[in-house]
Amino acid sequence: MTETTKKVTLDVGGMHCTACAASVERALRKLDGVREASVNFPLHLAVVEADAGLDPTLFVTAVEKLGFTALVKENPLSGGARRLSFSVEGMHCAACARTLERELTKVTGVRAASVNFPQKRAFVEADPEGISAGALEEAAGKVGFALKPLAKSTEAEDLAGKELAEAKRRMIFAWSLGIPSAILMILHEMGIKIPPDLTQHLLLEQLLSGAIIFWAGWDTISRAFKQILRLQTSMDTLITLGTLASFASGLLKIAGLPVVSYAMVGGMIMAFHLTGRYLETGARTRATKEIAKLLEMGAKRATVERNGSVVEVDVEELVPGDVMRVRPGEKIPQDGEIVEGTSSIDESMISGEPLPVVRKAGEAVTGATINLDGFLRIRVTRIGAESFLSQIISLVQEAQGTKVPIQAFADRITSVFVPVVTVLSALSFALLFFFPNVFAPFIAAASRLLPWIPPDMPVFSRALSAAIATLVIACPCALGLATPTALMVGTGMSAKRGVLFRNGEAVQTMKAVDVVLLDKTGTVTLGRPKVERIAPAPGMTEADLLRLALALETPSEHPLSRAIVEHAATAGMTAEPVERFQVTPGRGVSGVVDGRTVYAGNLAWLSETNSDASPGKSILSDELTRVLEEGTAAAATPVLLWDEERVLGLFLLADEIKPESVASVERLRHMGKKVVLVTGDVRRSAERIGAMLGMDEIVAEVLPQDKMSVVERFQAAGHTVAMVGDGINDAPALKKANVGIAMGTGTDIAREAGDVVLVRGNLESLVEAFLIADAMFRKIRQNLFWAFFYNVVAIPLAFVGLLHPLLAEAAMALSSINVVTNSLRLRKLRL
Repeated sequence: MTETTKKVTLDVGGMHCTACAASVERALRKLDGVREASVNFPLHLAVVEADAGLDPTLFVTAVEKLGFTALVKENPLSGGARRLSFSVEGMHCAACARTLERELTKVTGVRAASVNFPQKRAFVEADPEGISAGALEEAAGKVGFALKPLAKSTEAEDLAGKELAEAKRRMIFAWSLGIPSAILMILHEMGIKIPPDLTQHLLLEQLLSGAIIFWAGWDTISRAFKQILRLQTSMDTLITLGTLASFASGLLKIAGLPVVSYAMVGGMIMAFHLTGRYLETGARTRATKEIAKLLEMGAKRATVERNGSVVEVDVEELVPGDVMRVRPGEKIPQDGEIVEGTSSIDESMISGEPLPVVRKAGEAVTGATINLDGFLRIRVTRIGAESFLSQIISLVQEAQGTKVPIQAFADRITSVFVPVVTVLSALSFALLFFFPNVFAPFIAAASRLLPWIPPDMPVFSRALSAAIATLVIACPCALGLATPTALMVGTGMSAKRGVLFRNGEAVQTMKAVDVVLLDKTGTVTLGRPKVERIAPAPGMTEADLLRLALALETPSEHPLSRAIVEHAATAGMTAEPVERFQVTPGRGVSGVVDGRTVYAGNLAWLSETNSDASPGKSILSDELTRVLEEGTAAAATPVLLWDEERVLGLFLLADEIKPESVASVERLRHMGKKVVLVTGDVRRSAERIGAMLGMDEIVAEVLPQDKMSVVERFQAAGHTVAMVGDGINDAPALKKANVGIAMGTGTDIAREAGDVVLVRGNLESLVEAFLIADAMFRKIRQNLFWAFFYNVVAIPLAFVGLLHPLLAEAAMALSSINVVTNSLRLRKLRL
């Protein structure tokens, strides 16, 4: 996405199958200025990438023309902008909306404003700093309207709540008439007609059925016709054709034709359909509660210092630079940096670790973590979509909105399913009507076992019954739900465990991974090396060596450099200036200190510079050689210091292995994966750490840019490779691997380059990621199998007239619920 484009997310209501989603996709893609559009059916989300200047209300209008509802969600915007959402009170017409739009646009800092009159919503795209909700509320008040800020989850919750309530209302109405209809139908089959006059009985059937079909089911029918007018079809099309055909049979019976009236059946089909919609909506709502739980983690209000006073504001009104006051026991409202105070912070929502972490002035803290025991003043650094919690939610929703490769086959089928089923239904009617004797032996045999297949049924009625049953039994809902519901539940559940899948493809690929490449520093080790020993060369003291190293390492951000700087700081030293500082990746740093060029780096670089500058000279003294050998034998990492004349000394640094690394590597190997340590460390040190961890293979002395070659080597040998690293130096290898797994470190999460992000940053999470991916993919395969099996068995039975339309609709609804509930079982996964 560039500065000329933007992404807009819509909550779409009223979709009941993947064909519905495909219709919405096509409608959005046809709009001028839209680059791409994708719709997630289970989540009811549409993501549109379009020209930056395009009004999002155009997307809403396009969706509503198909008979669905749509609501714009908050999105990260280009150029650092943010979107503010409001409910609006006082609007009575479209002119009111235009007036409010003009007034909001006049506010300094507002880039664009759009107001949706039917939904009573206002959306403002504003500069990231210098504007508050209060200024917008004041501007709206001048023209007689009241704005109320919406919480991030409010819009989606409103839409989902309204959809669930409406589905329940229609279902209750349908069954309040459907149950009497069923009783009348059963009595009719027993020869008891109420009322006894046949014409009156038929009229009562039409009345009850018509009320169910054309009132409770009007939403379904109107949406189907809107789509048909645009040459599009969906599950609504099949239900509409089936119920209307049933209703029409009753009219034909009243007209005196020799047919069986299916009017009651039409009403019951719609009642079952509406029940399935209600249960499916409820199940989908429960499946998305993991996102709601993430949203609930955040604070709602913040105490902030403004204009010399302390005020309480909504979290949505915070801007970068605000100073928040956080008392003991309160949640930290937004990401920031401590400017005053020291306290223990409960960061378990980030790291999963139960023990609190002490944070002091100058350190970063994350919104939604809990201040336990000290008063803090915190300067806001990131808000809205840039905050850690928002990034977590965004990553989860991004993953839930993607597709798993195995879904492609199901999508190809569902894209043509409705037209094909419609043709099959017509063919079934034609065969049974024009060639009734073809299936007569089967029907005669079945009639002795199945009470709903009377042998003396009129030919037209039997043909109509088969056509209706074929229409309603073949709705592709279960196929469309099979993959995305499992992905939705699994990614929501895994997010709570600190495992973030950024796309669905990673879930399927992780199942096939047989080689796991592990970076050393920060992956299997803590990534916080410490100076264990300082060995100066003859003529140098430890203080002299440390003074030179401090000057040289201060500008570097490498973990080894930071360790030397911290060690010097504890000795009370301050850094001297360095000139012509330069970093040589995978080797070390150099610069001019006290008028001479000094190098700090590994042994390989020392050999290179020594052979160029002083050929024939001994690189290390016997004493330094002995220290170096002892250090590498103890798994320490050496950093040597030299100038253009000689080696000045060396530092030995040790990085502690993470407590869980040994057990995690063992579990990975038990899962059948080859575990390989890939590091730039010297071989002896790498081999010692690899032996302690039980690695299958060790690749040492590898430059960051060469790690990608290691990935390619294993891939060339036919392996599926997962690369696990810090997401920065290892970015090329992470991208090249079949699955890149980044070790997340809280607020740095958005910068990670992997397909999977481990928020806790430990190997226990890596094991969990493999187990969760395996469980998700297993559910996907189960769902697809049963959805395909159901259709393969059911459609032929309906086609030849062996399935009553009422049973067909009930089975169709239950198949969709079965897929959703099977996916929900992922929540009970034990790792």
